[in-house]
Amino acid sequence: MVHFLKTLNLAKLTKGRPFKTRCPTAIHIIRTICADTAKVGIRDVVLSEDVNRYVWAHGIRTPVRRIRIDINVQEDASGKIAVVSLVDWPQTGYHGLTDEHAE
Repeated sequence: MVHFLKTLNLAKLTKGRPFKTRCPTAIHIIRTICADTAKVGIRDVVLSEDVNRYVWAHGIRTPVRRIRIDINVQEDASGKIAVVSLVDWPQTGYHGLTDEHAE
């Protein structure tokens, strides 16, 4: 199983979008980045309920500014699946957090 930790700046990625499409765009961006990182198709990315609730916490107009996610790539007989979950960390900020990769 391959394991990735990533920090995404959703504020930068959704800037300039219409208000009513910011959260759906943020979810699509998370799926796209996870698919590229895990080298799977976008339909093979499974977001956990925690990630979805965290992004939508402020409503459709204002998704969270940043999110730290954990990507686990699981292989089985049908192919590869990327499971995305939310990472809990001490709320001291995002300064100094880097992307990590482990196999």
